[in-house]
Amino acid sequence: MKQFQCISSPENERYKLAKALTKGHGRKKYGLFIVETPVLVLDVLKGGWHIEWVALTPHFAETAKGMEIIELAKGKAIDITLMKEKLMDEISTVESGGSVIAIVKQRHQNLSDIQLKQKDCVFILEDVQDPTNVGAIARIADAIGAAGIIATVGTADRYNPKVLRSSAGSALHITFVKVANTGELHGWLKENEFKVIATDPHYGECCYKYHFGERVAFLFGNEARGLSESMRSIADLTLTIPMHGRAESLNVSHACAILAYELLRQWYYADEMAKQHKGGE
Repeated sequence: MKQFQCISSPENERYKLAKALTKGHGRKKYGLFIVETPVLVLDVLKGGWHIEWVALTPHFAETAKGMEIIELAKGKAIDITLMKEKLMDEISTVESGGSVIAIVKQRHQNLSDIQLKQKDCVFILEDVQDPTNVGAIARIADAIGAAGIIATVGTADRYNPKVLRSSAGSALHITFVKVANTGELHGWLKENEFKVIATDPHYGECCYKYHFGERVAFLFGNEARGLSESMRSIADLTLTIPMHGRAESLNVSHACAILAYELLRQWYYADEMAKQHKGGE
């Protein structure tokens, strides 16, 4: 790999940039984000993202996966550099250390970018601060084919490395909109005929007794405080997930998964299950 320059000093400007992008203020300042792990780097290379440059450790560059990344980057005329293992490890947020990174331009998406189907749902996150929760919810949204995620400014950054990893790349696949104005959000939901559903661990209609409509917006609040009164005010109703043990509540991503798949069951499988049940009588 002699054709590539190798970053060997922490004074290198690219090293400094990559290090800055592991923090929220750095991502905000530069409008870029850092992608780690071979799987996620391949994901952005194949996903139409604007990539500034890619860096690999000399050892990883010699592997089959490393050579695949290099060939893809070359094909897209993306700048490639090497980086000493010690420096890559200092940048990496992965416990086992890093082998490859990509520096990628952020996408700023608006409510108008959300493409809706006749049957569709969105997840609205208010101050959900744990990146692993946001990542898990992004993965659920991607899995069920949701239109997207709408998040308040207090919610963990989509481009946080922990969000990207815990979503297994799904945060890069879905439409992800940040909103600061609840009024604008409420207007968009009404215009697009969403049934807006708040969630609560202690009260509300049982989620298994409620018949979902064709367009559903689920509201999920902060891990400790739940939903604010202003966000609750835009909900059409509140649903709860029944619990029969000693737990006081569910993790927000677990609650999201339960509601999402109950919605999917009703949309696509309820009639089929009813027919099977009737045929077995």
